[in-house]
Amino acid sequence: MIRILIIYATAGTGHKKAALAVKEAFNEIGPDVSVEILDSLDYTTTFFKWSYPRFYIFLVNRVPLFWGWCYHILDNKIFYSLTSWIRHLTNWINSRRLAEYLKKENYDVIISTHFLAPDVISMEGRERIKSRLINVITDYRTHSLWIAKSADIYVVAHEKTKVDLISRYGIEEEKIKVLGIPIEPVFSKKKDKNELIKKHGIDKDLFTVLVGSGGFGVGPIIDLVKSFKGVSLAMQLLVVCGKNESLSIEVKGLQRDIRIPMKVYGYIDFMDELMELADVIVTKTGGMMSSESLSKDLPIIGIAPIPGQETRNYNILVESGVVLGVKDINEVPRIVERLCRDKALTKDLKIKIASIKRPDAAYNVARLALKVAGI
Repeated sequence: MIRILIIYATAGTGHKKAALAVKEAFNEIGPDVSVEILDSLDYTTTFFKWSYPRFYIFLVNRVPLFWGWCYHILDNKIFYSLTSWIRHLTNWINSRRLAEYLKKENYDVIISTHFLAPDVISMEGRERIKSRLINVITDYRTHSLWIAKSADIYVVAHEKTKVDLISRYGIEEEKIKVLGIPIEPVFSKKKDKNELIKKHGIDKDLFTVLVGSGGFGVGPIIDLVKSFKGVSLAMQLLVVCGKNESLSIEVKGLQRDIRIPMKVYGYIDFMDELMELADVIVTKTGGMMSSESLSKDLPIIGIAPIPGQETRNYNILVESGVVLGVKDINEVPRIVERLCRDKALTKDLKIKIASIKRPDAAYNVARLALKVAGI
């Protein structure tokens, strides 16, 4: 039987969500193949597994400018060529169990939604790990960290990402597939809006603004909610705070002050339903959140991107005309009011969204893997 592995690393929530989305797509397609999924960090040293996600979250939350500097300097060709051996050596020392596992299991195809496993596979070499490798890039622009000599195919979200891979990194065009970022199949499915209104207790007559903060509840959410104080627009706020319980408590405490109908959620598994109900989403431009929103034809107001990958996502999506970017949080209510009143603007945004969205990315990645496996 053909065996396929989907592998990710828990550094933020996006890589895991993309992997789970592909697994769910395989479940729906139902081919006669074995599909497994694992976190590559489970096969690394104890300290490496503990520190890898925490170090990333610490950087983006506490010193985002330093993280942005690191991100960009590591994408400088000269600097990366001089220092990449440190990364390779660190990964090699800490990921020996992962390399041994992949050699032993000898999967037919490996689908990776994070750059750790491709680096480990590349260091081992094709003579030891013979699996075909599909490298799924989960942002709208690429970075040197994603480049792996062992990759057979790169899956990207945008034509400009394809251009990046060809012009900057010398990847052959035939190795690149513009399929999108895999999102849960539920985001490609329509649900009855009237039923959702009843289910979630939403006022159908109010303009609905969804505020997303990612799985870890990061970003200037408090200042954003406060910016709506005194707004006279007939509107309501749906604020998703993720796993950040203290954020949820603080946002709820603002209800009386801003005097706008508001519902506050923690970490939820029905984001697709809130997107179905919303007229606009205000969020940072992470690869997953942006792709999920676009799949729902939902206009995006992009705020405070984390320096680094989110800044690149922000720039390309603003350039593509599918994100209305703001530099100052206090501009958001004005743009919300404009969207509410200017139906032509909303229509134009949705036309542009239709040209870039790829809601079936998870299915297409699964079908690509089957093709690579010879099915």
